[in-house]
Amino acid sequence: MHQGTRDTYNHSAGQLGKHYDEIGPREGDIDLAFAIAGYPENAVVLEIGCGNGRDARAILRHTPFYTGIDTSEKMIALARIKAPKGVFEVADAVLYDYAGPYDIVFALAQFRHMNIEEAATVLKKVYDSLKPGGVFYISSNYGEQYHQSSRADSYGLREMYYYNPAIIQQYAPEGFKKIQEIHDVVDGNQWFEIALKKQKEPQL
Repeated sequence: MHQGTRDTYNHSAGQLGKHYDEIGPREGDIDLAFAIAGYPENAVVLEIGCGNGRDARAILRHTPFYTGIDTSEKMIALARIKAPKGVFEVADAVLYDYAGPYDIVFALAQFRHMNIEEAATVLKKVYDSLKPGGVFYISSNYGEQYHQSSRADSYGLREMYYYNPAIIQQYAPEGFKKIQEIHDVVDGNQWFEIALKKQKEPQL
């Protein structure tokens, strides 16, 4: 993540957290990811870019085995208050040690802060850390083509990267299969969601 973007999330954590809470948790995406994964019992879940924990509480309704990571120390502090039953770590998604094995990994609005090389690295690391049949559920800002822009608003300056499902699939490991693709408008912006499922290893 760009240092200026990280600084914005730290400096404006309270205001951004309030804004996220007004939008509400992504319960539909979370429920869909668990359904695609087959509702694994005691699912081991990782959320990349957990922010202030608004989605953590919804995920924790499905399983007690949840870890959320974020590069913003202030956001992690808010998440620990909002969802005290979760495990939260200050960490960069690109450098993180994906111990796993995970049943589901969420990256909800996180790829928009990664450039294409970082996104490719995360796709590979998540794939390697998922159980066979595990799901990587991604949501991000939609762009007809991959591109970068700088957004300056009342919260501060943030570097934004725009993707689409075809680009995600292009950089994803071959063992990922697209199960779901959704397009939507959120907070006035075009978004997409894509669910990638790690194919089970063939039986010998």
